[in-house]
Amino acid sequence: MDDDPSITDALSFLLEGEGWNTIAYHDADTFLANDDLKVPGCLILDVRMPNSMSGLELQEQLMSIASYLPIIFISAHGDIEMAVHTIKNGACDFLPKPVDQDKLLASIEKAVQLCHRNLQALQEARARNENLKTLTPRELEVAKLLATGAPNKVVADQLGMTTRTAQVHRGAIYLKLGVHSAVEIAELVRTMN
Repeated sequence: MDDDPSITDALSFLLEGEGWNTIAYHDADTFLANDDLKVPGCLILDVRMPNSMSGLELQEQLMSIASYLPIIFISAHGDIEMAVHTIKNGACDFLPKPVDQDKLLASIEKAVQLCHRNLQALQEARARNENLKTLTPRELEVAKLLATGAPNKVVADQLGMTTRTAQVHRGAIYLKLGVHSAVEIAELVRTMN
């Protein structure tokens, strides 16, 4: 998106020529109303945009909905403070206009790879959360204690069971969660909170 439709169109033409699928939006409202944020890619934004929302405001809105879509800013009106601000808020890059094609293409490649990594991490987190839901209430109690580093004997004593029962629960937890250590359980339990 750019405040100048001819730049948006020229960028689309360049990127399509490099094999990228593009959708050109001329303002943030149209983007938010029509884009499928679940499709991997990246967003190229100008800081200044027409109509109701600037590129910076769009970035903040996307952050508020936990969008994983990486953003590359391009602007003729940016300064160091603005560039730092956008990067601190998660932008992949901030490029000055006129934008260098090679730098833009490299930045897009990096951003799309990041998007795929973010999507994979999100899918893995969802799968882990689904696996946590398969634990019985007792297994969840055991898992929380294991996450603190407690050995089977301590788990057994704290929950009023035999050490053998704690071991059985531990084995079931490992199997259901697809983990091999208490450290991995701790990581999963931490994501619950």
